Amino acid sequence: MTIREIFSFGKYKGLSIQEVYQGTKEINKDLIKHFLIHQISFPIYLAKLDLNELIFIDTQNLEVKDGYIQTMPLEESYRGDWSRALQLLFRNRNMGSDRRKGLTSFDFYNLKIYSKGKSKPLIGSGNPYYIKWCIETIPDFYIEPKEIETLEKMSSYSYLGITVKFQTSDYFAYFPIVEETKFSFFTKTLKVNQDKFNSRQIQTTNRHRINHDGEEMEQTFERYSGSYAQDVEGYSDQDIDDIFGGEPDASWNIDW
Repeated sequence: MTIREIFSFGKYKGLSIQEVYQGTKEINKDLIKHFLIHQISFPIYLAKLDLNELIFIDTQNLEVKDGYIQTMPLEESYRGDWSRALQLLFRNRNMGSDRRKGLTSFDFYNLKIYSKGKSKPLIGSGNPYYIKWCIETIPDFYIEPKEIETLEKMSSYSYLGITVKFQTSDYFAYFPIVEETKFSFFTKTLKVNQDKFNSRQIQTTNRHRINHDGEEMEQTFERYSGSYAQDVEGYSDQDIDDIFGGEPDASWNIDW
């Protein structure tokens, strides 16, 4: 399995292994807008704001554009520097203490609310630990060892929140706060991955076809190229025809 392999299961279904591992440092403005609306809609998210900030939030029509939050004050007295209030609303809130209070993190909101029903979720924070979990938990999931080395050379990006700067009475500039880190897979994970890879290599080498004269027949890997059964599981065209009736998807139809 290469790092370009697309997840066909789970919360990252539709994204590649590399996309899940890395995430992005370019946060989608529409996602930010919807997250802000979500935060304003529930009192629990407003708890850290003072009375003046609450009045400001409750009486504004907010629009998120490229790098800017535009406000449309209902009264002149609501104009001012409200950057602190906006920053607090945009916190990722992915700490254990926040989750225990029932606060939704930016990443959870993206995957479970904003991206729900879409063909694939929007890329947000990278999640190398999900790749680790897949390797250690899912029987048929492994990554070619050289591809693991490639992943570990890449950066992983985590969304932490945004910095908001007051520009004018109606505009606030915002800058996503994204942490860039490197990740190394644990020795245990690498061993599990290597064992799976070695096992698959042996299965592929030993899988052969014998004709009625006892002679080995050449296998082809062309007609079902691009399928999980052939590219990942190593089944030949002949295997897929005989075992799965010409339906490569029938080889792995588990929705995790």
